[in-house]
Amino acid sequence: MTGLLPSTRRSLDAFLSERQSRFRVPSVMVAVLRGGDEVYTAGRGTIDARPTGPQPGPDTQYRIGSITKTFVAAAVLQLVEEHLVDLDDRIGEYLPELAHFKVTVAQLLSQSSGITAESPGLWWERTPGVAWDELAAQLVPGHQVLPAGAFFHYSNVAFGILGRLIEVKREAGWFDVVRAQFLQPLGMGRTSFLPEDIAAGTAAPGLAVHPWADLVQHEMSHDGRAMAPAGQIWSTVTDLGVWGRFLSGETQGILAPGTVASMHKIRSVDDGDTWTSGYGLGLQVSRHEGRRIWGHSGSMPGFVSGLCIDEKADLITVFLCNSTSGPGPGFATELLDVIVSAEPVEVAPWVPAAPAAGLIDLIGPWFWGTAQFTLTIEGSDTLLLDPVSGTGRGARFRQDEQGRWIGDSGYYFGEELAVVREENGRVNHLNLNTFVLTRTPYAEEAPIPGGLDARGWHAPS
Repeated sequence: MTGLLPSTRRSLDAFLSERQSRFRVPSVMVAVLRGGDEVYTAGRGTIDARPTGPQPGPDTQYRIGSITKTFVAAAVLQLVEEHLVDLDDRIGEYLPELAHFKVTVAQLLSQSSGITAESPGLWWERTPGVAWDELAAQLVPGHQVLPAGAFFHYSNVAFGILGRLIEVKREAGWFDVVRAQFLQPLGMGRTSFLPEDIAAGTAAPGLAVHPWADLVQHEMSHDGRAMAPAGQIWSTVTDLGVWGRFLSGETQGILAPGTVASMHKIRSVDDGDTWTSGYGLGLQVSRHEGRRIWGHSGSMPGFVSGLCIDEKADLITVFLCNSTSGPGPGFATELLDVIVSAEPVEVAPWVPAAPAAGLIDLIGPWFWGTAQFTLTIEGSDTLLLDPVSGTGRGARFRQDEQGRWIGDSGYYFGEELAVVREENGRVNHLNLNTFVLTRTPYAEEAPIPGGLDARGWHAPS
């Protein structure tokens, strides 16, 4: 059952109303999906800030800001699937005018290109945009402010470049490609390049709220043109719920599930000492309260938005508002917290599972030198290597098509755990990328790298 308890709905109502009032947000719309179904939709305020103005609804359009980047990323990855683009190619191979930027497509997607955060000239979010040729001419080598691939560095310019890449390879406008390849097949009919009708009250105007008075001012809104792929799109909470399901893996054959999964694999880390946030391929990734969350936030003058996907809790939250300052920090993740706190995620009951053939003689204690590990079976096709003492590198391994055990995450991601057997089929040792694991510390029957002390284990005399 995916529906929310009445008490949870009341908690969400209270959270939404408190945030809208405390942060003086003209209007805000929220949608929550669980198990792929919409289980909560609510709005507060009026879209023009008048007490008697039109109230927001599920189909009210707001500018979504940088959530636009997720659509651009999906369109680029579609080019990758069709072998029209390679993630490891330098952007100059496709856009010769940017050959001086020694950055790859993957680095642009993962916010590790080192290219300047904002475009040259006037503040692009509040002024009319320029054509690609003009923007490209302004992007001189000096706008590579950090070495490519060395650091996380959020760049709106990077996505302007990726939008142009789509246009060159598809010979069509980047948004036309997004609309044809994603919006139309997914039925996202209220997602558009520009607002469809602010005057009729079906789209929210961008508003700034005075910091010390209850006054508002309309924000400037223009076509970003070459920079539009960084934050142009307008959408609704209903349409973004559909997009959230797409990013959760319901791809409807438009992209391979593995391609979408690669979008939320961490590529660059924002806070390297603690790793609580970073970037995949077009998606922000974070760790929050022991849960891994991905999606994207967005802001443009007059608008703040958020899309969060919590796979563990099977939740998607979307919010859109028309306030430059927004509804306060952490709004989207706190929506998740309200639900998870009120309705903790149930753990699936344990049931026996028959492991794949040949696994039983792999499990149990193993030693790397004198450090003890245990190898256990998870489900029927996964091996978990865990340090007994709590120190050392644990890992999860899954079998590939050739039957090899390949690291699924962490330090050993992509590395092979090779099972070495004797002629009689008995397991002699495990080889983890040159690390030999044996049943006892430095077992004599195993080929220990560097050999063994001829005296074996002994007391010093």
